[in-house]
Amino acid sequence: ELFAPLRLKNLTHLNLSQHIQIIQQKGKKTWVIRIDRQETKNRSALTYILPFQSVALIERALRLYRQPSGWLFPGVGARPKSETCLSNQIKRTIENRLGVRFNVHLFRSLCAVLHLKANPNGFESVRAILGDRDDQVIRRSYTGFAERHLIAAAQDTILKSRARTAPAFTVQRRRKKAS
Repeated sequence: ELFAPLRLKNLTHLNLSQHIQIIQQKGKKTWVIRIDRQETKNRSALTYILPFQSVALIERALRLYRQPSGWLFPGVGARPKSETCLSNQIKRTIENRLGVRFNVHLFRSLCAVLHLKANPNGFESVRAILGDRDDQVIRRSYTGFAERHLIAAAQDTILKSRARTAPAFTVQRRRKKAS
């Protein structure tokens, strides 16, 4: 979810034969996740390349259970796992391990916040990774967070500049006049 912050419906309906293309990059296996625009809320096609570290974890998990009909998250019969079931499993796991309240949709916000923390002007990148067509939605949601980091960066620049240009401060003791 951090590298491909999908909405819950798209996550539960990931199909290994329909949405995943396995490729080799620099001798390591990566996955390309492609979701057609007809399958997304915003009617925007989504494409994500998962890093090999994530692919290795996913493939290790896939060895633990069968994927009938190719569902990444298989449910009962030949259907994918229900959104409610997967959502609750993810929520419980994160809350138990980290001790914080969480839901699947928060991965999208976490992805945006992590990127904007390092790149306060990275709204277009956030819009692209979240698959949003309207950059104003992204700006309304995350401007305050990005501005805090822009202000902090500006203040840091000012502090560094002041340190370079300030005269050396030395403490001189006053001598007592001999009476």
